[in-house]
Amino acid sequence: MDECILWIWLSLAFPGGGGAYSRLLSEFRTAGAVFSADDGELRRCIGRASVADNAFWERDLTRAGGIYDFCRRHAVGLTHIGASDYPAPLRDLQSPPAVIWYRGVLPDFSSGRFVSVVGTRHTTEYGCGAAFSLARDLAQAGVTVVSGMARGIDGVAMAGALSSGGRAVAVLGSGIDVCYPPEHLTLARATVKTGCIMTEFAPGTEPTRYTFPQRNRIIAALSAATAVIEGRSRSGALITASAAKKLGRKVYALPGNVNSETSAAANSLIRDGAALLTSAADIFRDFGMTPTRAEDDTAEKMREWCEGLSVCTGTEKADLPAGQSTKRQSAESTERKRNTKKRAPRTGNNIPAAVAAPAGFAGDSSAERVKNPPAERDFTAERKRAESLGEGPLYVYDRIPECGDCVVDELAGGGYSIAEIMKFVLKLELSGLCEEVPGGRIARISH
Repeated sequence: MDECILWIWLSLAFPGGGGAYSRLLSEFRTAGAVFSADDGELRRCIGRASVADNAFWERDLTRAGGIYDFCRRHAVGLTHIGASDYPAPLRDLQSPPAVIWYRGVLPDFSSGRFVSVVGTRHTTEYGCGAAFSLARDLAQAGVTVVSGMARGIDGVAMAGALSSGGRAVAVLGSGIDVCYPPEHLTLARATVKTGCIMTEFAPGTEPTRYTFPQRNRIIAALSAATAVIEGRSRSGALITASAAKKLGRKVYALPGNVNSETSAAANSLIRDGAALLTSAADIFRDFGMTPTRAEDDTAEKMREWCEGLSVCTGTEKADLPAGQSTKRQSAESTERKRNTKKRAPRTGNNIPAAVAAPAGFAGDSSAERVKNPPAERDFTAERKRAESLGEGPLYVYDRIPECGDCVVDELAGGGYSIAEIMKFVLKLELSGLCEEVPGGRIARISH
C-alpha cells in the first residue's frame, strides 16, 4: 500500500490539525502506525476527541484511495509530513498539516529566501503600489513571494513577483481544484509556471470563514518574514502577522495615514514592535542581502500586469477617515463586488509570452488556428471523462469548439454563474481536457 494513502486518510480525519491530531503524531509518529494501532491505544491517546471522518475508526481507505487516484490522474502533487520534500518550516507549527497538495514546482523552503506579502482585499492606490514594487524587487533579488492569492494586496503582490520573472507561492484556503477567488484563475495559471499553488485542504474543499485563518498560519510558517501592507483593524493579515510572531519570524508593516481605516492594522503592528517597512531595501538590509535597483515605472507596470493577469485590486475610490463610512461608498463597494464576480479571466497582450502562454503555444495565434483548423478529431473518450466530472463541467466541455477556441464568456449559460463556469473550466483543465491558449482563450485537448 502506498504510504501517501495512509497520510491522506489521517488528514481527512483531522482537517486543519488540532490537539488530538498533534497528540497522535507525537505518540505514533507515522500514519501507518496510527492505522495499525487498536482502538484502545487510540482512545488512550486522544480520549473522546471528535474525529471528522468515521473512516478513521473503521480504517476505511476508500475515500483516501479515490483522492490519491484523482491526484495521479490530474497532475496534482502531494507530499506528507513523513516525506523528504515536505516543507521543513511547516514542522515548526503546533499542528503541521499531514498532507500538502500542490500544483507546479514545490520549492525547497529550507533556503529561507521566502517573504510573505499580505494585506486587505479593500486597498488604496498607495497600498497596491507598495505591494507591487515590494514583491517585484524581492523576486528580482531571488526571493520567493508567498501570499494567499486573495483579491487586493495578495493578488497584486503575486503580479509584482511575476512581473520581474520571479517566483510566487500561493497558499489556498480551499482544495487544490477550487480556484478562489474564481477571478484569479489566470493568475493561478501563471503562478504554477514558475512557482506553485499549495493547500492543506483535500481536493473538493470549498473555502469557508474557518479555512482562511488556518491557511494564514501556513503562509506565516513558510516565510522568513511577513510584510503587512494594508488592513483594517480586524484584518485577516493580523492573523498572519500574529502567527509569524509566535513562530519567531520577522514582521514588517507599511506605515500609513493615521486617519485611514486601511492603515489601522499596519500602524498598530508598528506601534506594537513590528519593523517599519518603506521598501524592499529594509528587508534586504536585515537579511544581509544586496539591494536591487528600484524601477520608477511602478504605476504603469502594475496596471499592465494586474490587467493582464485579471488581478482584482479592490482599490477603494475614497480613503475615508477611520470609523466613517457612507451609503454611497457601501453601494459602490457592492456594485464593484458584483462586477468583479462576473469578470472572466483574460490574458493581456502586454504580458510576456513566457508567462501568458502555456508551453507549446508560444508564437501561435488563434487567427492561424481558425484559418488552418486541424484534422477532424474524435473526442468521444474525452467527453466520457468530462461526463464523470459532473453536469457542470460536462456542460462547459460541450460548449468548447472541437476546432479553434473560445473565451470564457462564450461558455456562459445553463443557469450557471460566470464564477461557476470558471470553476468548471479549472476542473476540466486539471483533468487534462482543456487548456488556456494565448489571449486567455480556452481550447479542447485531444489525446
